[in-house]
Amino acid sequence: MMSLGNTVATDTQGSSSQWNAGCGLIQTISRAGPGCSESKIRCKHQHHSSGQSMAFRSCNHRLRKKKNSLHGSNLQCYICDNPKVPFYVLQSKSMKTKSNIFGIPSYVSSAGELDYCNYSLIDVASCPKCGFSSNHKDDFKRLDTDNPHFDSEKFSEEWSEKNAPLLKKAQDSGEKYFGDERDTEQGILSYDLAAATFDHMANIEKDVQKKGEALRKKSSMLMVQSELLMENKDRDAAEANLNKVVEDLEPIFESLDGSALLHVCVLLFQIKIYFNDLQSAAQYMKFMDNYDSEGKLEEGTEEYKELKVNSAKLKATFDDREILTKENLKHFHLDDDE
Repeated sequence: MMSLGNTVATDTQGSSSQWNAGCGLIQTISRAGPGCSESKIRCKHQHHSSGQSMAFRSCNHRLRKKKNSLHGSNLQCYICDNPKVPFYVLQSKSMKTKSNIFGIPSYVSSAGELDYCNYSLIDVASCPKCGFSSNHKDDFKRLDTDNPHFDSEKFSEEWSEKNAPLLKKAQDSGEKYFGDERDTEQGILSYDLAAATFDHMANIEKDVQKKGEALRKKSSMLMVQSELLMENKDRDAAEANLNKVVEDLEPIFESLDGSALLHVCVLLFQIKIYFNDLQSAAQYMKFMDNYDSEGKLEEGTEEYKELKVNSAKLKATFDDREILTKENLKHFHLDDDE
């Protein structure tokens, strides 16, 4: 599950930004699921049995890439059956990163001798034929025996019409967009495509939990894109993304549970603090305070650990609330981190 807080991201070297809704909201983004960041990299290289490896090779071919810090392979699109969707993975701990106030990582420099890569620009894979886009390998076909976790036929019904303008922009960008050397504008476009993909996935989904997962993935993409937009001097668009995240996540907040709920709570609190909406922020602080007011969670369980970690994040944001508002920030990073 993509987590909000994680959606938001993990501040580790070489981690992918995933505010990963599928892994944890932004497991990061929460990628996001951010815990998802490095685990995402590992998952992309997991070994298969000899029986599976033949099927794996049949729909997952290695790509030539220009940076030695990347691994690349072609995956198959579930929507149009295109077998050549370029998917790149950053080698674990190959980059130095710094996280913004929402936990989304920026890739600062190479951590060693491998080529520098601003992985945020190429984290999203887009199908060159239909535009289906995701930074989750499980959203594409890897093995001949794989089946989509969503209704691909229903997804296809209105996808072409909905996605046509964005797909044209990507196709007009040429080979560079679908390679490992996207520029900033192309990277930003990739998140438009991914957000549209997850939004459409949520719209066709009847299951409440799956709909929520798709919306958390969408939010993860918007949070990473907001960092790119802010660093590209487009503050209005970056802040508009934050408002979109709130619009998507607040309605589903009460339907969440476990780590996803805690991650989303922290993220929404951080965004409210950024906009200096203290009254709205207070409800999320109260929620976190009352999450285990009777002390029923067993110490050592994952939920107990998640509560401790996310409570600490929320408290740290509250303590620094005066410097974390938009009026006091030039971008999404603290001045002493610049």
